[in-house]
Amino acid sequence: MSDYIDILDTSNVRMYGAELSATIQRPISTGIPKWDAVCDETGGKGLGDWWYIVLGGASNAGKTRLAMHLLRVAAIQGRSPGLISLETPRRGIQRSIYSQLTDFGYFDLLPHKFAPDWEGKTDRLASQINEWRMGSPDLEARMVVLQHARKPTLDEIMRDVRQLQHEGCDLIMVDHMQLVRSASNEIAQAATEVSEALREFAHESGVAIIGLSQLNRTASSQRDRCPTMHDLWGGTGMESNANQVMLVDHSRQSIPDARYPHILRTYLYLDKNREGPARVLIPVEVNFKTGVWREADPHEEDEWPE
Repeated sequence: MSDYIDILDTSNVRMYGAELSATIQRPISTGIPKWDAVCDETGGKGLGDWWYIVLGGASNAGKTRLAMHLLRVAAIQGRSPGLISLETPRRGIQRSIYSQLTDFGYFDLLPHKFAPDWEGKTDRLASQINEWRMGSPDLEARMVVLQHARKPTLDEIMRDVRQLQHEGCDLIMVDHMQLVRSASNEIAQAATEVSEALREFAHESGVAIIGLSQLNRTASSQRDRCPTMHDLWGGTGMESNANQVMLVDHSRQSIPDARYPHILRTYLYLDKNREGPARVLIPVEVNFKTGVWREADPHEEDEWPE
């Protein structure tokens, strides 16, 4: 039976006011000021702790690296982020995160470079990670990774999401959603089922969910335009459930200095935002050695690709 009330009834108006006054929000900063600022629900302080966000982009556009950045930033805030990886091997995730938290560069953690004096390097790596981990003022920082070696079913994914919540995770990422097997063999229907399940869990549990999504093949191949939410692989069902849809623009990526090919500039495009202004374009720079994303300073913005 549906739950319905007369929202104009005085008692329900008063109940609404009481609920607002009792709501305790713990916004999750993205580390990207302009993204945080357009989250009106949280007073411009970041993502809501019950939102479902879709992070989309073409293959190799950088969305998984952006997800790693968001995991690190969440952990710095004393959150307990969790990642369900359906594509990137756990060792690759560790390499990305460890290179963000220590003085080891991303390429320093490749097997052939790490092997010489591996015991000494391992001691140094573990010491630096532990020092960072214990640096949180509120609690010991955690980051839980769950890797699937094959395509899981939607039931398996939801079981994993509930398990991560049970483990204390209050921000959960799924990378990427098109690899979830659904009862439907039709991609649009499957995308709708996955997206609806994640949205319902986020809204009911108060755990923020970020689902990573590929673009459809046509949009991925079009290197001359910024993608939109309508380009998500799976169509309307993927975008309609989201509180926000953030996209990595693959059409205007540039390397500002050939001496530093690991530093790339591009834009993030917030195409959908139920919680504030939409169609927001954010110039960003990513350092692929450190995994850090930063927003362009105002005086730099004219240096970004047209």
